[in-house]
Amino acid sequence: MPCNVLSMTLQLQRCMITYRQTANFILNLTDNEEEGVTNLKLQKLLYLVQGHSLALLDTPIFQSPIAAWLHGPVVKDAYHEYKKYGRNPIPADSNFSNYTLTDEQRDLIKDVLEIYGQFSAWKLRELTHSHQPWLDHKCEAGEIPQQEIKDFFRSNCIA
Repeated sequence: MPCNVLSMTLQLQRCMITYRQTANFILNLTDNEEEGVTNLKLQKLLYLVQGHSLALLDTPIFQSPIAAWLHGPVVKDAYHEYKKYGRNPIPADSNFSNYTLTDEQRDLIKDVLEIYGQFSAWKLRELTHSHQPWLDHKCEAGEIPQQEIKDFFRSNCIA
């Protein structure tokens, strides 16, 4: 690996954010939406953001694993953090500062929301149920390897 590529990869890894920072940025961007973002919708958006990050930037945006659950891909820690809201929209965190995200991360999340944010939680569930990484792991309800997510998104979700 050439030095400049290695350096850039290490820099991106140092800039990796948490699922919580990713979720907070999503929730703040969508706070004015009439429908709001439920836990189900947030889970699908986190998966889609991660998939696009892996495919386009060749690195995860957050380190938390994604599991294949009954209703689609889930970041378990995020699910448990937000399950108290049930089917209700999750409120934005007014104390969140998006300065912890790089411009590249903010742009990626905004682009994913521009494409997928218009869809309901159930439409996103239906969409992710057609994704091979989820199909391959749904019976075991286990972790979906990042490499499988990256390969799928590179082949199917980016131009």
